[in-house]
Amino acid sequence: MLIKNTLSFLLLSLSLSTTTTVLSQSNDCDTVLAIYKAMGGSTTLKDGCKLDGVVEKYYEGARIVKKIDWNKRNLRGRIPKEIGKLSNLYSLKIAINQLYGTIPPEIGNLTNLEFLTLDYNNLSGSIPTEIGKLSKLRYLYLGFNNINGAIPSQVGNLENLIQLNLQQSQLSGPIPPTIGNLSKLEYLRLNHNQLSGPIPKEIGKLSNIQALYLNDNQLTSVPSLLALKDTL
Repeated sequence: MLIKNTLSFLLLSLSLSTTTTVLSQSNDCDTVLAIYKAMGGSTTLKDGCKLDGVVEKYYEGARIVKKIDWNKRNLRGRIPKEIGKLSNLYSLKIAINQLYGTIPPEIGNLTNLEFLTLDYNNLSGSIPTEIGKLSKLRYLYLGFNNINGAIPSQVGNLENLIQLNLQQSQLSGPIPPTIGNLSKLEYLRLNHNQLSGPIPKEIGKLSNIQALYLNDNQLTSVPSLLALKDTL
């Protein structure tokens, strides 16, 4: 009898756990609507998945948001921490708006992201170290903001990155040597910042690089092993 009751309890617990997961996923649409309004978006829609630029997918009865494209939407708010709840996103594009405030560390929860474009806004503060958790990321655009502080060494964890654009901001300090870990990188734009110190020799490991922009900084000494196709 004890074994039977224990088994029943385990089955019930598993059922409740599965239900909770599905319910959590089904709330993606509500989360998207709240995020849109927090960023200054105006709509009469009650369903966030019906917003223009939102792509959802049905999975086991749940509505999962996979893509958000809100470029050029005249958004004028902050990026709320609730963005981290959309763990199934593979593409988040909110460029060319008037967003302000910092990039929330919860962005690191979006471990399925492949595209992240937040450029051409008024974002400030530093790049959160949690961005290093986005190991699937292929395109990262944060340029043309007021982002300051150092480039976090955790950027070197983004081993699938193809394009990295951090130009025209207020970044300072050295280029982290870990940037040499980005073996798939083709485009690197760090120009028009306040970066200083020597260019790390590890940047010579970027064998797939096609364009490298480091101009208009306070960098010193170019490594002799730097053999790149297009250095400006």
